[in-house]
Amino acid sequence: MLEVFPRSNVRDFYVFAFGTFLRTGEQIGLRWDNVDIERGVIFIRESIMKGRKVGTKTASNRTHELNENALNVPWQLFHRTGYVFLDSKTGKRWKYDGVPVERYWQPALKQSKVRYLKPDACRHTCASTMLTNGENLMRVARQLGHKDRGMIRKVYERWLR
Repeated sequence: MLEVFPRSNVRDFYVFAFGTFLRTGEQIGLRWDNVDIERGVIFIRESIMKGRKVGTKTASNRTHELNENALNVPWQLFHRTGYVFLDSKTGKRWKYDGVPVERYWQPALKQSKVRYLKPDACRHTCASTMLTNGENLMRVARQLGHKDRGMIRKVYERWLR
């Protein structure tokens, strides 16, 4: 599906989304002062919901380790001020978490002939891939922003080895 996105910050947004466990609002709210490329981590401290800056969904500020896909986003092309992912039409952060969904996600699914999936599919793909590969449950839980393994077992049981 990523092939249908034009080579742009939009494609980088979704490559990053499939390589992390972030919710759309968390990704839109990611600021450069919360990115440490050298250490390969980002710090999740805020989210953008309905145009407003808010805390994370589960109040789970966390340090998130970036995987190879996320690290391969061409970071050198980004302007390192303010928010990481900007709306290519305005040069500013997306106004609310629905903008990339309506403008890019839904058309990409249609063009790829993929049945509708919520953007959380990026987050779930990353988690299920790690679990299928035998990753530690607590590590996955922490990356997702969960306190314990309970939610992981409930949602991802079929991918557990």
